[in-house]
Amino acid sequence: MKKREKQSSRKRTALRRCAILAAVVILASAGNLYNFLPIQAVWDMADLNDIEHPRVVRRFYDGTLPVTRFALHYLVEGDRAMMLCVAGYHPLFGWYDRAYARVETWDGAGLYAEVYGHRQGGAETAYLFGRVDDPDIRCLSLRITENVHGEDPSTRTVEIPAADIRERDGELYVLTKLEDVSVGAYNAFEVLGFDEAGLPVTAVEAQQHTWAT
Repeated sequence: MKKREKQSSRKRTALRRCAILAAVVILASAGNLYNFLPIQAVWDMADLNDIEHPRVVRRFYDGTLPVTRFALHYLVEGDRAMMLCVAGYHPLFGWYDRAYARVETWDGAGLYAEVYGHRQGGAETAYLFGRVDDPDIRCLSLRITENVHGEDPSTRTVEIPAADIRERDGELYVLTKLEDVSVGAYNAFEVLGFDEAGLPVTAVEAQQHTWAT
């Protein structure tokens, strides 16, 4: 009898501790004191960027920079805009808004794009992201003009891989990592859309948003 009472007491203690821990988690999350999940940081960034009714299109990991080795990248779409953001993790603060870039969309242009750049020390990572609404567009290219404000600017064009143009829930999204590309005021980016025959359909300037850590 004593042994059963001892086991029952241990079980009650364990259940009580679990209940206390669950209450702490719920209160901390509800009070925005500690984000236990990365999606909580994503919703915070959506609020900052006026992304209404945000929904995740894609989640991925990129540990190129030291600051992103404990982070997750999210491509998020809202009612009138979308963003590429990074949710970082810190033991003391939980998941928090590490970096983000926003593209204005849905104005009838048919092609929307933004360039996101993040650098730390001598390392840098960059992405082109956006959405394709024009059904005539079958492939994309990115025209990069370097030293655009200098005396000797140079231009090169890179093809965006078809694998980086993905359909999700009836919409077509582009997300491609830019290799050997520096993002900043000295460079300009233009996204070109072509039809099935390779003829140009439209071209849009991709704005830039950069973060330095």
